[in-house]
Amino acid sequence: MPDFEYLIFTASEAYSADPAKTSKPALDLLQKHGKGLLSVHHGLQVGDSSKGYLLVGWQNIENHKELMADKDTYDELLAALKASLAPNTGLDLKHYTFEGKLEDVISAPDTEFASFQLQEGMTHEEALKLYNNILLPRFKKTKGWVASSGIGQCIEEKGLYLLALGWESKEAYDAATKEKEYSDDVRSLGSVGKLNSIVHVKLNKA
Repeated sequence: MPDFEYLIFTASEAYSADPAKTSKPALDLLQKHGKGLLSVHHGLQVGDSSKGYLLVGWQNIENHKELMADKDTYDELLAALKASLAPNTGLDLKHYTFEGKLEDVISAPDTEFASFQLQEGMTHEEALKLYNNILLPRFKKTKGWVASSGIGQCIEEKGLYLLALGWESKEAYDAATKEKEYSDDVRSLGSVGKLNSIVHVKLNKA
């Protein structure tokens, strides 16, 4: 299964105003030098244009590590990326391995990322069972839902997961959360994990 680099940053004014133009020099370098690169998507958080997101698909995490080990190229890439970052801010970078494909999720008009931490004593198998038996069937019945990639396991932090969902719009998601059956099934996630955050992002392909 491919590994995905999930990067969160505080967006510069330039990136907030024009994400595609501002990030192009850095993403062009990434696509030129990134061996094993599968996809590159980026965009702003819905409702908060100060937050930027970059999602990079790799054949495996070793491809990204190889790029990072090439100091000259990686330094050039980081320097180019600064145009997209607010001054004096850093990057929140993690890698996730997803159970399913992300293509339909990240190409949807609205992408939801829900981060959760596995409860103590719970296993990956239990989280996956809840997703397959309760969450996915509910998503498939929900108006405005487009796709799901399953639950992604964080490579760097044990027990940390990322659920990625594609929606027709943020408004479709908001409408779904007002439905009791949807809310009840989604809250069942609390039996295996503790929710950290939910964000919606308008992703664009680089």
